[in-house]
Amino acid sequence: MFHSQTFTPDLTAAHAFEVILGYTFHQPLHLYEALLASGSILTLGPYSRFPSGNKRLAIIGDRILDLLLSLRWYPTGEERATFDGLRNNVTSNRNLEAVG
Repeated sequence: MFHSQTFTPDLTAAHAFEVILGYTFHQPLHLYEALLASGSILTLGPYSRFPSGNKRLAIIGDRILDLLLSLRWYPTGEERATFDGLRNNVTSNRNLEAVG
């Protein structure tokens, strides 16, 4: 069962997160989407948004990480297996937990 709630953006809280992150969001809803757990439904007026929580942003983050890693790997001339190993090490849950 989904829990649905009407959402009123708290700009003070959003600004506090921006200060902590050292980043200003051009689209504040991206911040809320990032913090929304999968399975939650955010309701803005009559519209439901983000039924998959932050999973959409996770896809973008995964692709960006792959791009950055490939840019680091490609100039080395190493085999594809080296890239796969690098990606697996960097994106492992263990590593992500360690680096935050």
